[in-house]
Amino acid sequence: MRNQSFTRPRRAARAGIAFAAAISLAAAGCSSSDTASGTDDVAAESDGQGSATPGASEYFGPADAGTPTDGGIVVMGIEGEPEQLDPSRTAFSSSGHYVASAVYEPLVTLDENGDAVPYLLESIEPNE
Repeated sequence: MRNQSFTRPRRAARAGIAFAAAISLAAAGCSSSDTASGTDDVAAESDGQGSATPGASEYFGPADAGTPTDGGIVVMGIEGEPEQLDPSRTAFSSSGHYVASAVYEPLVTLDENGDAVPYLLESIEPNE
């Protein structure tokens, strides 16, 4: 049989820790911040026409770094490896779509009106 004298102090300690954590979170949420709100920053950096100047605030990132150069490496993470890359044998998962779009090009693509236009094909003749 378990001794009741050991379980009560543990429960009280856990409850005290949980209460202290809740009070700490509430106090942190109510404290004032040294940074200005996002709307004040955008309004202060506006050019008078209602548009904010890009690159002038922490919300838009650093200012223009100059002329872009070729080269470099882009690393992109996906949630897993695709099962296979044979489009006739599988329905790609989302990671498979990322990899397949880097490997395969489509036969047709859609224009701004949503109509199919040749991409790798030379022409398209619909069946009538």
